[in-house]
Amino acid sequence: MIEFSAMMLLFFTLSYGEGVPQKATVPTPVGDIRQVDFRNFTYRLEWDKEKEIIRLRDGGWIRADGAEFGLQRITYGDLTSDRSEEAIILLRCQNTRTSRTLDEVFIYTLKDGKVIALAHFEGGRRGDYILSVESLKSNFRVEDQLLILDQAILREGEYVPTQYYTIKYRWNGIQMVEVERTCLKPIPEGMREMS
Repeated sequence: MIEFSAMMLLFFTLSYGEGVPQKATVPTPVGDIRQVDFRNFTYRLEWDKEKEIIRLRDGGWIRADGAEFGLQRITYGDLTSDRSEEAIILLRCQNTRTSRTLDEVFIYTLKDGKVIALAHFEGGRRGDYILSVESLKSNFRVEDQLLILDQAILREGEYVPTQYYTIKYRWNGIQMVEVERTCLKPIPEGMREMS
């Protein structure tokens, strides 16, 4: 009778998967950076020894203090001369109760099928912002391994920016560095994102 009970216990254990080693799920390697869903992605910010994790869902996220993060724009292009595209993502943070807009630019690349953070930088000071509405023909693109963007500048005495620079950045092997900046230009009325 004891042998029969032991056999039945072994049968039920094997039938229900107890004691059977389970295979760990391994993320599928990505073959093209454009396959990555950056609207549903976890971004990591690091500045002045502080870290913050931004978990976008459907392109947005609200922090506990009410600050809202939103995906504004994505562009692709080869910034590193490796003949593979990088993804350049523009996130905007706004907490209208406590502070002005702050834009963050994240750059990701692929290495052995994995998404790797290449660089991150702020899109100006608080109150500045990167013109991001693609239909308004603002620059947020890669050309000849340069990231080209239009940055609206909040000048002293202004409530919202009325002028902007076109800025070019190049990857120097360690970080993105500014290599060219135009003179300040007035933001055309139809291109203003904030008024």
